Amino acid sequence: MRKIFLIILAGCTLFAEKKITIIPLFNRDYEQKVIETINSAEYSIHIAMFIMKRYDKGVNELIDALCQKALSGVDVKVILEFDYDSSVIISNTPAYEYLKLNNVKVRKDPLGICTHTKLIIVDGEKVIIGSTNWTYSALNENNEASVLIEDKDFGAECENYFENLWQLSRE
Repeated sequence: MRKIFLIILAGCTLFAEKKITIIPLFNRDYEQKVIETINSAEYSIHIAMFIMKRYDKGVNELIDALCQKALSGVDVKVILEFDYDSSVIISNTPAYEYLKLNNVKVRKDPLGICTHTKLIIVDGEKVIIGSTNWTYSALNENNEASVLIEDKDFGAECENYFENLWQLSRE
C-alpha cells in the first residue's frame, strides 16, 4: 500500500513542480505521528474531531500534548461534535471541559449538522485527515486509515474550511 502513495507523491512532485509530502497513517501508526506533529507546532494547531474521548488509552497523551502547546503560546483551537446523539455528547464532554481548563480554545460544532470530520492542521501546512477518532478503539483496535499531507496550498484550503466551521461553532 505504501508504494501506491509513493507513486502519487512522485506524480505530484513531477507535475505540480513543488514538493508535497504524503505519509499514510494506518492503524497504530497514527498516535505517535500525531504527537510528533503536534509537538512540532510553532504557531497553530486547529482540530475538528467527531469524537475525542478523554480517559481512553492514548487519547490522554494526545490531549495533554495539545494542552502543553497551548500553555507554550501556540494557538490551539478544537471543534467537537455536540449534537449528533447523547452518546457522542457524553463522550466529548470530559475532553471539552479539560481542554477549556487548560487554555485550549474549544467549541461545540454548529447545531443541526454533524461534524464527522477528523481533521488536524498544524502551522497551516501539515494536515492529518482520515477516519481516526480520538478513542481507545480507534487508536488501539480498529482498522483506520488517515494521511499526513505536508503542503501549504492544501493546508490553506483546510484552514479556510476550519475557520468557517469555527465561525459557525458555539462555546
